[in-house]
Amino acid sequence: MSNQVPPSADALFRAWVASHANTWEDATTIGLSAAQRTAYVASADDLAKKWNELTEAEAALGKARLAWREQKADTRSLTMDDLGIIRRFALTQSNPANIYLDADIPAPKTPVGNVPPGQPFEVKATLNTNNGNLKLIWKCNNPATTTGTVYIVKRRVGSTGAWIQAGITSTRSFLDTDVPTAAVVQYQITAQRSNINGTPSQAVSIAFGHGADGEAFVKSVKIAA
Repeated sequence: MSNQVPPSADALFRAWVASHANTWEDATTIGLSAAQRTAYVASADDLAKKWNELTEAEAALGKARLAWREQKADTRSLTMDDLGIIRRFALTQSNPANIYLDADIPAPKTPVGNVPPGQPFEVKATLNTNNGNLKLIWKCNNPATTTGTVYIVKRRVGSTGAWIQAGITSTRSFLDTDVPTAAVVQYQITAQRSNINGTPSQAVSIAFGHGADGEAFVKSVKIAA
């Protein structure tokens, strides 16, 4: 039995209307006037035509999309070939940047592996008065996506002593467990990755003091003159 309310899905609705345009042929037996039945049949015919136009358009659209994808693939392949030619040509020129500028394409980036790490800065120090260990922390802005950076920590007594390597760390902190007994100790930190050194930090002078009880403390941390 047909539903009184037609289905909402397009194909089912079209079929329902086409069926009922015939079912309602004898309009007077179901309360419709002849004019109303004629108007409904005309509307059902128009609906069928629009349905056919829609299905034809969708079929054409499907073919157009397929043609677009095929042409896009062909043009992309040709584009990549030509880009390769341009880039290889640029490598033979004295100023490759001009070639990339004329071609309106970006110049290749320098491989990250060849870029040195950053320069450590904002070195801070904390002295553990229980064991005399000195903890250094710092900041360092390394190139994005790089890994494997280590930090070489050097120190010297005063401002004229010889620099010696205090240790190496893979984090932005270092614990010096062998702090020299001196009023001032200087530290310098260099970031390294794959044997490529960054710019060393500015030398930092750490001045030590002693309280009334003789306990040592960090009096000041400042950039060495």
